[in-house]
Amino acid sequence: MQENFRQFLDRLRQTGELVDLHQPVDIRHIATLVDQAKTALYFHKVIGYDVPVVSGLIRTRERAMMALGCETYREIEDKLTQAIARPIPPKYVKSSPTREIVQLGDELAAESVRTAETPAGRR
Repeated sequence: MQENFRQFLDRLRQTGELVDLHQPVDIRHIATLVDQAKTALYFHKVIGYDVPVVSGLIRTRERAMMALGCETYREIEDKLTQAIARPIPPKYVKSSPTREIVQLGDELAAESVRTAETPAGRR
């Protein structure tokens, strides 16, 4: 059985590769904090957002190997090469939770669309 994303995060926590931060953080500081961290970071309270942010998950070879279930870095290269050669076709569905709320034209309020801000000069 393949693990899901939450199970992967739990495995990172158990191995000390993920730190949970519960204090409020400005989204503009996340990139700097992740750059300075040795572990992946889970921000539970991002100021102005209703969803948490997790970052740095595959920033090291070790975490990248854990994410893809590989024993060596070479296995990652092999998996990527195979995925590019044989992509999985999309699966089309008639309905999903992501299609439950649809706003069009004047119904769409600009403030309902949130984007992450990045410091000037960064991409």
